[in-house]
Amino acid sequence: MRAAAVAGWVLMMYARFILISRFGLFRLPLYKKHSVALRKISEAAASPIPIGEKVNEIFSTMRLISDSSDMKVELFEKEIIRRIDPIPGKIEYSRNDKLDALFRRTSEALHRNSLFSGAVFERLENEEDRDVDLMIPVKEDTAIIGVLKVRAKKDGKAFSDSEIQFFTAASVLLYHLIENELLHSEYMEKRHFEKEI
Repeated sequence: MRAAAVAGWVLMMYARFILISRFGLFRLPLYKKHSVALRKISEAAASPIPIGEKVNEIFSTMRLISDSSDMKVELFEKEIIRRIDPIPGKIEYSRNDKLDALFRRTSEALHRNSLFSGAVFERLENEEDRDVDLMIPVKEDTAIIGVLKVRAKKDGKAFSDSEIQFFTAASVLLYHLIENELLHSEYMEKRHFEKEI
């Protein structure tokens, strides 16, 4: 049942990205390689493998597309981390209250080379974020659960607008992956509780 719901959602999201890119709802076209990568990410998110393997597969696809050295998701709520297993270096709890507050006010991607975002980066960053070039909220609509931090490209170039759009779309898929894991965790806890009764 859960796999069918996720597969349906994946198809709906893929159709949405195709419509958005074809009819120009984004300012720039979503390149074919980005569409293919989003489909691979959707398929990985919907697969029955454990979340750690899903995240590794998703991040490796994202690294190939962007030529980024690495990335991770930081979640703002301890409750989410308690219910899904944290994956060190990939999905962790964010202890940065300033970052949480900023993304709750503005839900836009922050790019180090942007005029506005560059100054924000200087105020927010800690030692481990020195080489983070891009921060994108992990959200859908107004529900923000964390931030996707993307490290600088290996060649030192800035991320293009289409790459930022790709990461924004991928962050929505990560949001749904985490939400599905939370629902699955709830279901398993409920089943365990019912068996004890």
